[in-house]
Amino acid sequence: MSFKNLYVNGCSFTAGDNVEEGETWPENLAKLTNTVLHQDARNGNSMETIFHVTLNNLINFSPEDTLVIIGQTWKERYSVPYKECLVNITPADVGHNKQTFQEKLSTFRRISSTIHKDKYSLSEISKSIFNQKSEYSNFNRVLKSYVDYYESLIEYDTNLEYNQALFHFNYLYSLENFLILNKYNYYFIDFQEYFKDAPGGIGKYRKVEVFNKIDKSRIIPMQWEDFKTAKNSTSHPTAEDCIEIANIIKQRL
Repeated sequence: MSFKNLYVNGCSFTAGDNVEEGETWPENLAKLTNTVLHQDARNGNSMETIFHVTLNNLINFSPEDTLVIIGQTWKERYSVPYKECLVNITPADVGHNKQTFQEKLSTFRRISSTIHKDKYSLSEISKSIFNQKSEYSNFNRVLKSYVDYYESLIEYDTNLEYNQALFHFNYLYSLENFLILNKYNYYFIDFQEYFKDAPGGIGKYRKVEVFNKIDKSRIIPMQWEDFKTAKNSTSHPTAEDCIEIANIIKQRL
């Protein structure tokens, strides 16, 4: 089956962390499939952000011409809508008494938007917030409030892990149903091994009912022990890993 477009979303494992432009696995996959790449993956993305951005951006594509590949992210991440963009709070933000969040505006690879699609527009959003002292202060205040909320959950919510899994797989299942309803050809990449039949995988999440409804035939697992990633300092796919990931996905199409 051939496609004209390749739509991709995910977190830094998909966007490419510490790999040069042209070396990410979506870029490698686009070459293998001779498709035009539409890349919405961002560093630190939550599943909620991936869900909202994918739905709002895919409505402009033709399902019969578009292959959709979604890299899963970690369930412990939260989406924060602010102005015309979406930023994300992760566990790396909590427990440090952070007051500023400049890194979340640092590049177009840090913020998502359901309105702005291209690199230039996303960069302009960053500049418009960061370059205005009062606006930047407001931005920090909002994100600090979310971090305080997250820290309160960690301290007081004894059911936090289940609740995070519930939200994560609800978004994944809802996204899958959107793709099925609109007749897209799609796959989800399981970088986190949530769907691996092991103590930390499938068995752990069976109590989340929608998890059991997700079509496992559309999940492409990644076994990190087979990659150089497991041996490098960033824990992200290397340029060599990205070539291998693209080939693994290509074989499933």
